[in-house]
Amino acid sequence: MRKLVVDFDLIVLWPSIAFALIVFATSLHTYLSPSAGYSEVVKNGEDIGEWRRNQKRQVKDLLWFSAVALLILIAIMLMSNRSKLDVAYLTWEALQFLSIGALILASGMAWHYAEKQQRLKLLVCLLAMVIAAASVEHCFHEAVNTRHLVCPQCGSPDD
Repeated sequence: MRKLVVDFDLIVLWPSIAFALIVFATSLHTYLSPSAGYSEVVKNGEDIGEWRRNQKRQVKDLLWFSAVALLILIAIMLMSNRSKLDVAYLTWEALQFLSIGALILASGMAWHYAEKQQRLKLLVCLLAMVIAAASVEHCFHEAVNTRHLVCPQCGSPDD
């Protein structure tokens, strides 16, 4: 059980917390102080106050969303292992579905670039297909392993 929780922490929670923290920090920085485009506004002679109000309004939703996401992720990190396994199972199922979508999208793009004979873009799409296929397989096995711990009496999906 501990191995599955550690896998979930390292593969899903810590990168998600890092991403939410980066988005929160950049949103907070943008909200509190002028950012990119300030010198251009001054150079064009536009109203700086109006520009700052628009910028704050645009970043405010992202700031709240990232703060709530960060709190939820930290709450999941602090859960007991048994509760975290329930969340992990649902997460692996969702990630498996998203990985299948990425695989389908990458294969469609590869087909498009193969028809146009753009070899470099085709190669990138084929690499994305390999990564997406590995992600589907990994998420599937993690979901199966987690399911065996969450619901021991349930049969395997191979039945």
